[in-house]
Formats: sequence, C-alpha cells, structure tokens
Amino acid sequence: MIRAAMILALLAGAAPVAAQTPPPPPPGATDAKVRRGGPSADLLFAGVSEPGRAVLREAMPQARPDKADQQRIRTVRMRVLDLLAADKLDVAALRRAQAEERAIVAQMTDATQERMLAAVQKLSVADRKAFAANMRRIDDRVRDHLQKARGAAGREAIPLPPPGL
Repeated sequence: MIRAAMILALLAGAAPVAAQTPPPPPPGATDAKVRRGGPSADLLFAGVSEPGRAVLREAMPQARPDKADQQRIRTVRMRVLDLLAADKLDVAALRRAQAEERAIVAQMTDATQERMLAAVQKLSVADRKAFAANMRRIDDRVRDHLQKARGAAGREAIPLPPPGL
C-alpha cells in the first residue's frame, strides 16, 4: 500500500520538477501522455473505463506541484547548497534548511495523495483493479530500467527494495 502511494505520488509529480505542464489531453484521447515525461495513457489506463479515465485525468494534473511550490523547493535546495559550500559548515543551519525542505515536500506529497485518494474512491472496483495492475506494471518497468541503467553505467547493480515496500 505504501509502495503504491509512493508510486502514485511520483507519477503525479510530487517530486518537484522543472518541466512545464502540458495542456490536458482532449476528451477521449487515449494515446496522449498523461504528463510530460510520464507514462503513456496506454500504460496507465489499460483496462480502465472511459469514465474512470476521466476521473484519473482530472486528478493527475491537479496533483502536480505548481510553479510556486517548485520555486519554494528550489530556493531551499539552493540554500542547502550554499550552506554546504560555505567555508565554515553551519550544521544547525543546514539541519534547519533540510527540515524545511522535507516539510515542503511532505506537504506537497500529502496534498497529492489526498487528491489521488479522492479520485480512486470514485472508481469502480474493476477500474481500481485495472489501475493498480497498471501501476504495478509501470513500477516493474521503472525497476527494470534502473537496473539496466546501473549496469550500462558500469556500476554494480544495487539491489532494489522488495516489491510491496
């Protein structure tokens, strides 16, 4: 359950990104990207009814961080880097800045998860099962891709946490 929530949060854009948000796909479009750089609608919505797709499409763009939130994160991260680069390391200030960053990210993640929770409650049982199965497939693809990338970079494959965590 926690793993699924983490994946939903990542897919919904809880991790701040600098990419611009594209306009939502036109009604009935199934091959458009859900979000820039995200999984295709074919992967995400396979087996989900059109009404279920509409519910999820509506929730996902709202779950992405807005530019103000992205800027808040960037500002704090730059402060962390400035503190790291200082001649004298101020550990207390670094801890405060890191705590501020965690608080902002946690707030954004909480909001994202609430929006997605509200959306999935509107889905039929069949749509929820299909969406969950799709999320598992996407997670498997991401894990495979990461393992291959680590191998291609000449690094020893780092074991990923077992499924379900």
